[in-house]
Amino acid sequence: MSSSSEKLDMKLQSISLILKDLLKVIKVVSLYPEDNPLPQSLRRSFAEKLESIVQDFGDIRIRVQRDQMLHDGELAYQDRSKEENLSALLFEAGITEITFKSGLEVEEIYKLLGSLRTYITTPGKTQDLAALIWESGISRFSFQTLEDVALSEYDQDFDINIHMSDGTSDQSGGGQFGTAGQEKFEAIFIGDDSGITRSGSDDSDPGSPSDGSGQEGQRSRSLFYAATPGESAPGAEDDPSIGEDQLRATEAASAMGFADLPPTVAPSERVPDTALILNDEFKLSSEEEEKIRRMIAEDAEFDAYESTSELLKELLMQETELENFYETVTICERVFTEFIKAAKLAEASRVLQHMRQLEDRLRSDKPLWAERLRDACVTAGSRDRLQVLADTLNENPDISSVELSSYLDNFGWEALIAMTDLMGEIKHEPHRETLVKFLSLRGRDRVD
Repeated sequence: MSSSSEKLDMKLQSISLILKDLLKVIKVVSLYPEDNPLPQSLRRSFAEKLESIVQDFGDIRIRVQRDQMLHDGELAYQDRSKEENLSALLFEAGITEITFKSGLEVEEIYKLLGSLRTYITTPGKTQDLAALIWESGISRFSFQTLEDVALSEYDQDFDINIHMSDGTSDQSGGGQFGTAGQEKFEAIFIGDDSGITRSGSDDSDPGSPSDGSGQEGQRSRSLFYAATPGESAPGAEDDPSIGEDQLRATEAASAMGFADLPPTVAPSERVPDTALILNDEFKLSSEEEEKIRRMIAEDAEFDAYESTSELLKELLMQETELENFYETVTICERVFTEFIKAAKLAEASRVLQHMRQLEDRLRSDKPLWAERLRDACVTAGSRDRLQVLADTLNENPDISSVELSSYLDNFGWEALIAMTDLMGEIKHEPHRETLVKFLSLRGRDRVD
């Protein structure tokens, strides 16, 4: 007996320790990122320890209360503060019992910890912890919720047919709203000489035929066919067996509160066409049409290259830090090269002109800024950049001499050597003549 008692005490002590470790692991896993080595190591150690305990003692069933957890009626864990609140964490999520089953593996414990982490880290704890655990697919961990307790009286052997036939429920449905002998609804529309009456004095079924011909059964059916007071029941004119004293549609409508219904719309009246109404609503006014035409014309006139060049000018004027200014000038150089490749010499020329004008303005106040602009302008006339120009001229013979001459005017004597080297690569004669004219003008004082 003492050996058995010692084993139970050891089991309870192991369960108590593992529950304390569970709370620590939950908080660490929820606090640190998943790839942090601390939660990974702690999670692994806990999973191996829990797996060993389940393997030694078998199934471990723990009852969850608001501030404590019990195993076989013995206290296994108790919340001491808001920080040590494992019982409250599970109980507030609706879980009243958890069971670690034999064969529980490390991977399944990882899934359980992942579900708890998702539940705790969700803002406002809007997730359903029971649903998260169930969706994780842990086969050797089970739990019971408050809903399970509430529905426990309905076991799997519950048979609705037996429940309906044992006298506790009325199969006909009449007992729900009155006595079991309540007349059928259709009987209230059967009239006599005194008006609308019930046939409750007769115990026979009002729907059954009395003379074998079916006439009485036909009369017993509901005669309230008319949708509007004053209208006769459909088919009443064709059935001579239905007397006028039985056509109590008007009285029935009045008794049920339908006497003031509007009459049926005459066929001659036309219902408004909703399609026409919607078309009128969506039809544009003259002002809106004019505005749209103006927007379309502006879009057609939009030039992406011209807009980009203006944007580059604005960026150069807005920068207030030297480092940011250097980066903006580098962007201008790259966009400038793309302009040349696209044969947009006029836009490239405007960017160069603006950079030279800005250099002159900044020379006295910000010499470093001006020097960076000067380097960009000189680099634009380097051998590599002019090679891009030569390729563009050879691929686009329609570039005019005026446009090319206007572009070349942005360069000084520094570009003379590079342009002289390009003379043999220019294919089209108008372009060659423009380049020769530029060399003769710029190199007049620089023959050496």
